Amino acid sequence: MWWAPSGLVARRRAVSGAKADAAARQNRHDRYVAISQQHTTGGDVRNYDDLLRVAIDRGVDEATLRAGSVPVESLDFVVGQVGRGPGLHVGNYAGVSLAYLAAHVDGVIVAVDPNVPFQGFSHPQDTVVRLLAAAGAQDRVVLVCGYSQSKNPSNQAWVHDDYDPATEWMNEFAPECVFENLRELGVRFGWALLDGNHDPDYLRAELVALASLLVPDGLVFIDDCNQWWPEILDLFRAPPAGWTAAGTDGRIGVLRRSP
Repeated sequence: MWWAPSGLVARRRAVSGAKADAAARQNRHDRYVAISQQHTTGGDVRNYDDLLRVAIDRGVDEATLRAGSVPVESLDFVVGQVGRGPGLHVGNYAGVSLAYLAAHVDGVIVAVDPNVPFQGFSHPQDTVVRLLAAAGAQDRVVLVCGYSQSKNPSNQAWVHDDYDPATEWMNEFAPECVFENLRELGVRFGWALLDGNHDPDYLRAELVALASLLVPDGLVFIDDCNQWWPEILDLFRAPPAGWTAAGTDGRIGVLRRSP
């Protein structure tokens, strides 16, 4: 009986393994190209009701979604006043207002949200990115997972569908101080929409921090400046130094950054 030298066997195994590795890499490359060509991610959903439908199809409760999203009339009010960008969007919820604005204004939008459970559904950012793709705006929005300032209770501290922010506090995690870190990066915004925390002290701190993030004459749009949120309305009427009221549609209050 004849035995091949151990060195020759090892070399043959090495060559065979290298060929197998090369074939596997080529197969992966071919699959990568085929998948990239087959699947498109951008859509052209620009209509408000159609964006709502995308979120509802993702499992978001329709009544809650309609009640919690900025209505289209107010979004059009914002679109009509937005000038130069980039823009800053705080508080994404399911992404309806973010996707609508991104589809109707020019420039990049930075969107800030902690992506913690909110109004009955977990991981809201999963729905947000789906709406951005549906609107064809996935290439013009930078999603930042975090709190604009410090960590704060979800759902405005209300219990929703047995989800109690008091008991879930230790299970909610996201980076903090996003505004401060954006300032460290030297980012300046032409406009911002604040639709996150509705505590007046928190909102006031956001406005103070935004003063150095917005360009002179930049605009801040504040949601829920109406009789249903009197604390927010009072803050809009008496904003921190450096801001002046510049109009309202009955829901969105507009503040202008003083030069």
